[in-house]
Amino acid sequence: MPKKTESLPELVARLKTEKILAVLALIDAERAGLLSLPDELKDGDRALTYDLGLFVLALFDEKRGAKWQELQVLRQHVIPQALDEIEALYSAIKEIGLKDYVVAGEDKTSYRWRDAVLKRYDANKTGFRAIERGDLQDLDLYDFRMSKEHEDFKYKLLQKILLRIGFRKFGIELLKSAGKPKPT
Repeated sequence: MPKKTESLPELVARLKTEKILAVLALIDAERAGLLSLPDELKDGDRALTYDLGLFVLALFDEKRGAKWQELQVLRQHVIPQALDEIEALYSAIKEIGLKDYVVAGEDKTSYRWRDAVLKRYDANKTGFRAIERGDLQDLDLYDFRMSKEHEDFKYKLLQKILLRIGFRKFGIELLKSAGKPKPT
């Protein structure tokens, strides 16, 4: 169903994209053993499309697959513990408030938040196993988007923890999906 605001070129591009995704889904289903595609889709003029589809799926498996598998391991062990600790530290920021703190014309908000978090960390060192004090030092960690303070703090700190313990850098959306509890 075309969107009412789509121009003709956008409509054509969307329809072509949908066809490409449909072909990739069929090839992927065949690869998984869910169905068998007719030989005429694999031979002759369509052989190149089929081979390119296999190549694209292999690229997806390599790039996203490795990261996703790594995240699944993290999801079971590291992330739940880290998120609990991050929430405990974020509560220190909430206690002092999210309003800007300006002293002599200079914005000291990030310093104030960092000091509150470090104070909370130092007061309860034994309660933190995933987070190290060094993870909390960088002022960039406290550079928040308006009304996204909690999310920014949580995922920036989680990213720092994962990088420190030797994992690769993950996108925020991937971290969000890995941080969500699995449906039961």
